[in-house]
Amino acid sequence: MADRDPRRRREAFDTVAALCERYRPGYPDEVVRGVANAGGLTAESRALEIGWARAS
Repeated sequence: MADRDPRRRREAFDTVAALCERYRPGYPDEVVRGVANAGGLTAESRALEIGWARAS
């Protein structure tokens, strides 16, 4: 059963997020530029990455 304690869930998320940030490779600059250009993004734009995890 899922852990219902919000503190434990937050700690688990923070741990996984830190590991992802540390070990997951970034995107090549040319990919970022291509996506930004295709989406009309500027230096002031904000973006959210969704769904990078592998489905199991």
